[in-house]
Amino acid sequence: MVIYARYSYVRVQYLSRQRKGVGDGMADPTSAINIFYSYAHEDAELRDKLDKHLAAMQRNNLIVGWHDRDIHAGIEWKKEINEHLDTAQIILLLISSDFIASDYCYSIEMKRAMERHERGEACVIPIILRPVDTEGTPFSKLEMLPTDMKPVTDWPNQDSAFVNIAQGIRKIVKNFPAKTKEEWLAEGLTNHKAGHYEQALRAFDQAMLIDPDYARAYRSKGDVLYALKRYEEALAAYEQAIRLDPNYARMHRNRLMSALPTPIITRETHLHDLPAISKHLSLMNKLFVSIRVTLLLTITTGEPFII
Repeated sequence: MVIYARYSYVRVQYLSRQRKGVGDGMADPTSAINIFYSYAHEDAELRDKLDKHLAAMQRNNLIVGWHDRDIHAGIEWKKEINEHLDTAQIILLLISSDFIASDYCYSIEMKRAMERHERGEACVIPIILRPVDTEGTPFSKLEMLPTDMKPVTDWPNQDSAFVNIAQGIRKIVKNFPAKTKEEWLAEGLTNHKAGHYEQALRAFDQAMLIDPDYARAYRSKGDVLYALKRYEEALAAYEQAIRLDPNYARMHRNRLMSALPTPIITRETHLHDLPAISKHLSLMNKLFVSIRVTLLLTITTGEPFII
């Protein structure tokens, strides 16, 4: 039989993370810079005070703060933390003896933050909450807040310390460079080549936020999804790329088609294999072009025939 089908790609609207209008009054709420708090739970009270002092920037839609207390019940906490850590544009390291003593804060969050800082993907700002020896730490080479690295708890008035920190963060936000779609695409391609697939997908999504008609980003996203064997999603991305630029992405759609094996049903086929075959046919049925699906049935006579 010949199956004719069209696959419709449904565009999902993501919340834009790009900065706009800083210094021009209230910014577009979709342009806020994402800030990630990395801290030891022993310092939660000081973190809350800092969050309040950043409220003016949050109300003006300049920043959006996130920390692990924002995780809702039933959510996989490690995955949620990693997602925000990998997408934040500014990462605040709230330094104290408890932070440095924490394996998770120091060896996982801080390590990942510094990797992204070194690659230019994020800006890391160490904030000294309580007196602690920071010599030899990876972040010791960075500019720290408050001014002169005076710990917050050593200030006669802690509010003054937090105002000093807020003003320092505001300066960074005001001058924070916004990436172009080409830079996001390049970052995604680099991550794809390195095997960092989830980071690559996020970079391509950012490129598409800037330009929803960016065919190269959809094509590249399809390549990553293909590598992850998420064929249905890859096909959707390829078809959107084809819709935007028919000549540019057609070969990648064909690549996916050629990767899908034709299912063979024999008399040895067990019933539990049939759902997988059905899923395969369902995927093939969604192809944008007309296709011919051939099932070779080995029957008792040994004569194959075409449905």
